[in-house]
Amino acid sequence: MKECFDFGTVYYISDTYEEGVKITLVKNNYMKDMEERPDKVVLPEKINGNTVTRIGEEAFFNYECEELFLPIKVKLDPRAFHRSLIAKIHIPGVKMIPSNCFAESYLKELADCNDVICVEEKAFLFTTELESFEWFPNCSTIPRKCFAFSGINYISNINNVSFISIDAFRGSRLKEIDIPDKCSLSSGCFSYTPISKISAGESLTLNTSEFVGCKCEKIKLIGCERVVLHVVPHTLPNEDIFEVGFDSVLVKIPKPPF
Repeated sequence: MKECFDFGTVYYISDTYEEGVKITLVKNNYMKDMEERPDKVVLPEKINGNTVTRIGEEAFFNYECEELFLPIKVKLDPRAFHRSLIAKIHIPGVKMIPSNCFAESYLKELADCNDVICVEEKAFLFTTELESFEWFPNCSTIPRKCFAFSGINYISNINNVSFISIDAFRGSRLKEIDIPDKCSLSSGCFSYTPISKISAGESLTLNTSEFVGCKCEKIKLIGCERVVLHVVPHTLPNEDIFEVGFDSVLVKIPKPPF
């Protein structure tokens, strides 16, 4: 049963089902108090005595506020915050961020997010206001197109990341990254970015297909004693774009395109 609840500056439409309450639509209530953009909004943990357990697809489409607090352990549907206009979102107890969850949104910061263990593809696609990001400590994979075409220029806290997937940062503003030991990189993960600095451990393996269309003259490889570069034809106009220190070794290995 769908019901509408008025909470002053916002109103909710929810759907009660077996597991609890799913929020299906959240809208600004401009007509009630004429506020243009609420500051802090706390989503209720219960509605009519039933626990809020899920945020539905596109529930926050075009919704505006500066800071939003979700109920603890709520589940998010794909595209839950697609095109939302929320600058900061608290997601305590959330374990999974589904596909396109924050795509094309105004998101600048996620908070209370240390419980996240899984992120699906395109989660932060086209989040142009997202300038930096602290990755989730218990999530080992940055998935396909996770930050593609976003505003992110730096990502931290990726010490436990073992896999950066296809096109993970494609077309973003990423300038530098610290790659953990034994972390695998996929095709196009840094393509069409201005990346100019990569830090890593003693050894690092790269593939020119990971850097297609990079918008920089040089990419400095810091802290690497040995860099193995697999050169795929026609993926970079200049394979000498990589620069290592005087005491480092760069080994180029020709690789067929198929």
